[in-house]
Amino acid sequence: MATKLPASIFNMRSFFSKAIPKGLRRLAWNGISFCVPTNWELTSYTNKARGISRISAENEYSLRLEAEWVYSHNKLQFQKIIKNYEESSKKLTLHADQKIEIGHLPSHWSATHFIFKETSTEDNKSLKVFSHELVTVFYTCPQSSLFCYFILHFLPENPEDPVLITQQLTQSFENHKENNSIPWQLFDAEFKMPKRFNLTQTAFDVGSKLMVFEWDMRRFFIWHFSCADMFLKNDITPEIWVVSLLKSFKTVRGINYFSKVPDEISWKRKRLHPIGHFDEMIKLCYRYEIGFHIDRHKNQLIVWLYHHRNKKDLDGLLD
Repeated sequence: MATKLPASIFNMRSFFSKAIPKGLRRLAWNGISFCVPTNWELTSYTNKARGISRISAENEYSLRLEAEWVYSHNKLQFQKIIKNYEESSKKLTLHADQKIEIGHLPSHWSATHFIFKETSTEDNKSLKVFSHELVTVFYTCPQSSLFCYFILHFLPENPEDPVLITQQLTQSFENHKENNSIPWQLFDAEFKMPKRFNLTQTAFDVGSKLMVFEWDMRRFFIWHFSCADMFLKNDITPEIWVVSLLKSFKTVRGINYFSKVPDEISWKRKRLHPIGHFDEMIKLCYRYEIGFHIDRHKNQLIVWLYHHRNKKDLDGLLD
């Protein structure tokens, strides 16, 4: 309930073993992390069939990265998987003017640089040659339990060096599946969740990011709000603002929120549900942990709501 951030999920110090190269930022999603240019941001994600995760990232104008990866308890058949991905990407690579293997990559990585040359006529009617470039990247982990596939897109106006970006991405890549916690790093959000939780829902809007995690009917909601000084002003305290947010949040029902003590949000059941709402009875979850924190450095308000069963459910999360 206090404004102090719980160390369990928000302390990321020394969590990553790879440093962030200059001019890049880290993306972390569903078990893996890697570095990309600072203006590349996650724009979509999908959980496909057979446990495949997929994300895409864009800069201000266009698609820059597509990534798919899959974990398996059984030994993955890498050659068959790679052949399928190469076949599916032929519509993108078939007409390349140059095809160059990229070197100086970490072990178990391979990448191919495709260059497509085009011409245009300048005002003086002279021809100018420019290139659209694309890189396909494969990772096959030595334990045969993780496969990753990336496509990197480079338009003529993009300033990045495709070879250097590929090398930096592969060298900064980390597999977190064997850790007790899974990192999540995107936009201005950075935290980790116990691996028992799965991401089930998101709502990403300008200045507001909600992520919902579930574990055996328990639910953890976490919001990141940017530009906190824009709405926490005049007589609007963080407590007032958070209570208003939770009252308008209809996903958790049957609960009243209030604040009588600074830095603390409390709750009680509505009179219509003295022994619990139907949702609580179905989930066997009758307890709530609510907290918030203002990050002055990022000008950010973080709010969390945990719908759970007992104190043991806090282990590794909010302890």
